[in-house]
Amino acid sequence: MRTFLINNKRYVAKEFTFGAVRQLEGYGLSLTDVQNKPMTLAAAYLAFCANINMDAADNEIQEHVIKGGNLDGIFEAVTEAMNESRFF
Repeated sequence: MRTFLINNKRYVAKEFTFGAVRQLEGYGLSLTDVQNKPMTLAAAYLAFCANINMDAADNEIQEHVIKGGNLDGIFEAVTEAMNESRFF
């Protein structure tokens, strides 16, 4: 099971299912926008995986970056989850 680290917290990367895509759309992310909105993708995927709202996800990512972290792990988790999705 793939995980990623944001703000010293480890999250399990969730599978991309129909429900996941629908929830991500609820966070304002259309899959056609993924390439054009990487920050929205990071926040929406964190919100989805952590079961938190977008404001909380924004705050977690901001603290993570301020402390010197990067978003490589979450982007790798998203890419792997999309590639392994049974829905696509």
